[in-house]
Amino acid sequence: MKMNIKTLAICALGASTLALTACSDNNPLMKGDKTHAVKYLYDAATYAGEPLTEKQPFGKKVEASDWYIYCMDKSSKAKDCDKVYKRMTEFLTSYPRYVEVYPEFTKTTVSDFKDEAMWKQLGTAFKSRKSFKDLDE
Repeated sequence: MKMNIKTLAICALGASTLALTACSDNNPLMKGDKTHAVKYLYDAATYAGEPLTEKQPFGKKVEASDWYIYCMDKSSKAKDCDKVYKRMTEFLTSYPRYVEVYPEFTKTTVSDFKDEAMWKQLGTAFKSRKSFKDLDE
């Protein structure tokens, strides 16, 4: 049986769409209380951004949680996004007392934090939580 290129391309597109949709459906940040998810995102992003903020010159400090916003918004100010996402997954292991506060997020992965569908749903609330205003906009 011979498959033509169009059929193969349609199958590949369908499979990738299905995979992306499945990832969003399994994202713990998109299940349950959105306010609680935004609070967790903010705490994890603050933890993740601390090393980048410490490297900034005095007087030009960016808030630690802003680095996550820059990464998700694909801003020109984004730095070390892979490290930011990775550190966000380490937040609960670095601060075990928060496991009781955020038990539903103990298995959150880098993919969950990078999920564009999640960011579309929670990004505005995340930014308004901290009154974020990007000067590039």
